[in-house]
Formats: sequence, C-alpha cells, structure tokens
Amino acid sequence: MIHRQAAGCERAHTHSSFIFSAISRGEMLFQINENEFTLRPPSIVVVSTNTLHNK
Repeated sequence: MIHRQAAGCERAHTHSSFIFSAISRGEMLFQINENEFTLRPPSIVVVSTNTLHNK
C-alpha cells in the first residue's frame, strides 16, 4: 500500500531547510539525487537543505 504524498512532491524539488519523514505503515518510493529507494516501516528519512529529491 502506497500512502498519499503531499501535493507537488511528485516532481524533483529542494527545500531551504532540513526535511524529516517517518514511514509508519505501507511503503514510500523515494528518490534523492540519482538514487531510488523503497522505504518501509520503521523508516525515517532526513533530507539535507537544497538536496534534490522527490516524494
């Protein structure tokens, strides 16, 4: 089961602050730079500032 994502996260983008995401159920497809991951619980993702990612 893939859970809903925030609007606009489908396209690669950056943030001016750190981003923390926790996966508590289901799975999430995540791409950072040129690496793609399938995240499952219990996972936590930390994205540094100005790092290109999607999802």
